[in-house]
Amino acid sequence: MKIVIHFGPPKTGTSTIQHWLVNNAQLLGERGVYYPGHKVDENGVSSGNLESLFDTCGNGFLFSHTKFLKEVARAEQKKAHTLLFSSEFFMRQLSVIAEAIPDASFLGFVRFPLDTLESTYNQGVKRNANPQPFSVGTHPRAPIFDIVADAVKRIGKNRFELLPFEKSFFVDGDLTKTFLAKLGLDVDVMITPKTVNTSYCFEALEVKRWFNGYQFQLIDSPLDKFLQGYTKGTSKFSLIPPEKFELIKEHYLAVTKEFSDEVGLSQSEHFIRLQREKPQKRYITQQLTPEIFEPVIQDWLETRPSAAELLRRFITQVTPNSPAEQVYFDIIRKAIPASRSLKAFVSGLSENRSSIKAVLNTLNVKAFASFRRNGMKKLSVRSALNQREFNNATGSLPVHQKVEWISHHIPKTAGPSMRKLLEQAYDTDAVYCINKGSGTAELSRGNSIWLPANVKAIHGHFRTHRNHQQFFPNAKRVVWIRDPIERAWLLLGRLLEIKENDQLYSRLKFRYIDKGITDKSELFRAWLLDSELNSPLFTYSQYFREVGIEKFDFVGSIHTMEEDLTRLSEMLNIQLDVIHSNALDDGIELPPEIRQLESYLEKEYAIVGTYLEKSSR
Repeated sequence: MKIVIHFGPPKTGTSTIQHWLVNNAQLLGERGVYYPGHKVDENGVSSGNLESLFDTCGNGFLFSHTKFLKEVARAEQKKAHTLLFSSEFFMRQLSVIAEAIPDASFLGFVRFPLDTLESTYNQGVKRNANPQPFSVGTHPRAPIFDIVADAVKRIGKNRFELLPFEKSFFVDGDLTKTFLAKLGLDVDVMITPKTVNTSYCFEALEVKRWFNGYQFQLIDSPLDKFLQGYTKGTSKFSLIPPEKFELIKEHYLAVTKEFSDEVGLSQSEHFIRLQREKPQKRYITQQLTPEIFEPVIQDWLETRPSAAELLRRFITQVTPNSPAEQVYFDIIRKAIPASRSLKAFVSGLSENRSSIKAVLNTLNVKAFASFRRNGMKKLSVRSALNQREFNNATGSLPVHQKVEWISHHIPKTAGPSMRKLLEQAYDTDAVYCINKGSGTAELSRGNSIWLPANVKAIHGHFRTHRNHQQFFPNAKRVVWIRDPIERAWLLLGRLLEIKENDQLYSRLKFRYIDKGITDKSELFRAWLLDSELNSPLFTYSQYFREVGIEKFDFVGSIHTMEEDLTRLSEMLNIQLDVIHSNALDDGIELPPEIRQLESYLEKEYAIVGTYLEKSSR
């Protein structure tokens, strides 16, 4: 039986293909192809067959041989000649899948990076609440090319079929027919054109970007749902100035040629020639104006009556970011009906379950169960749900005026010691620990969380975000750092200690230890060079992406712990003691061959190097 893994990549019509496949499973079965079913949301978007091959493990996923064998058994029972799996998630797990399923072949489409560049930005505004205008240099990276090329090099060209994502290459100009043809199916089936997960038109993009700047969660999902179907604006446009567009095109043409030669892209010369000849879409200067804003708001109110109450809450609970933005608040105020309809608001929540989820996320109900673990003796649900808290949870995000310190705990940088130090400075109950169940994801995404009224400091594993200053206006930022190569070495040691209790260890074991790479230094080198697994080694790059380390009020180095504690005690106006913990690992000695790998962590050293130099003086 043939096993085909369709891995996208992103922005190559995967949602359209999956939507057709999941709705035509019976037809596929009659043609000898078994495609496991999966959920599809109201917009036709899904994660495909992710759960058919992977188990959720912590914050990640682990390949499941049990699940795979079950799908093989089902395919054999149906007497299928082809077992098909599809998910864009697979793109970052190609080596894992290739090792687990040696007979699998991989099918993907290749889109010109210049097209993907603007489409990805559009998606970021749409799904990731990006409020920033589009910005790009003249030599941008092509990260999808890097990932796919690395996988092809590891796995082998013979197991891949990569096709140009270009309409003129499609069978009858249809992406789905082209996909079916590559499965060996007759293409005389009638395919109803359906565009799934479309990009915003220009007007929708600018309106959503404006609202993103306020992080008003309750309005986000209903607005996105409306804008997804808003077709009264300019659909074909470019945000790149023409002169820069040509420079970027030349750069990407060279990148595509190199990539094509490396991976064996089908009809690459013709594909590259078409990209060179393709004209730029109409250039539009990215700027929101009242003339753009007002018609979109009016249409939203006319087609979705429940929008009135959402917009009313927005203008009453949020203030303009600048005087220039007052005009948009005035437009909303003028456009919404005068009557206050609770029924309309409830209707709006009923229309979109994501709105309800946004309310619950803001309220952070999960945190209730974790308060006892974080030092709270008792939790009064009555006090937690007082009127003020409830109003915050159902409207604007909570602002915590009393929080004085935001402490970011980067793994293997004396985080437990920092928590104990804060507990010396304040009562234990006044230090709130952030973990998976009490705010890590929310704070890392730039959302606020519910906190007990007496909290003075928050501490835990969460990334920086520019919104934190809004939610904690009186707080200072603190972080401890360690030499990146030492931190990475200690992290591996920790993984080898906890073993089966960590999904990352399981993946390292599957990929390397089970293959005979058991020497710690050899295993470390393999992990460091593995682009699919090494992200935990680049934690500084992730933690300080939104807010640079130079913006912190205190940066301590565990290499000069006593000296830096003196500085911290002066800032806290309290006498602090040095607290030793297993996180400090004083006197660590790196094997010489590990120290020689520092250059691979160049990005990490660029972030913390200045502070390490200070500690060495």
